[in-house]
Amino acid sequence: MDKAQIPGWLARGHAAMQATFPPRTRKQMAALMLDSGLWSSNRLSLESAVARVGDCLHPERGGGQGFRVSEVWLWMRESGQHALFEAMGADLGRRTDPIPTAERQSELLTRIDGRLEAIAAELADLQALREELTGGTPSIKPLARESAPTRFSQYDADRGF
Repeated sequence: MDKAQIPGWLARGHAAMQATFPPRTRKQMAALMLDSGLWSSNRLSLESAVARVGDCLHPERGGGQGFRVSEVWLWMRESGQHALFEAMGADLGRRTDPIPTAERQSELLTRIDGRLEAIAAELADLQALREELTGGTPSIKPLARESAPTRFSQYDADRGF
């Protein structure tokens, strides 16, 4: 990555971090880190954990701390704030579409099955109309196609032609 790309990448990353950790969520994140055991409740009180979240969100202030991957992952998983993950995917050229829940998949399959039934009914109606118009001749004739040679390369020189 050259120096001209770094400021844009950092700006996108900073905006994604702000969206992943919206204002007024420090206390919730600190409580989550303590409850999950990622941060020791023996060493940190809730107030000091809140301050640690602030230091991690603003390392330029001199706190020198940052979040570990496990902490960011847990926060995104529990809070539903996925902007950082989506920005990382976009920067790496990867899709980050959510996987449909079992309920949503079932709903989609039901819609697909209903549509397939409607199409099958329409085809049957068209088949009957065709037979009526043609006096009972076969309705669908297979198309005669010349087979194309099998190609393993997109370049003619590689195919030997």
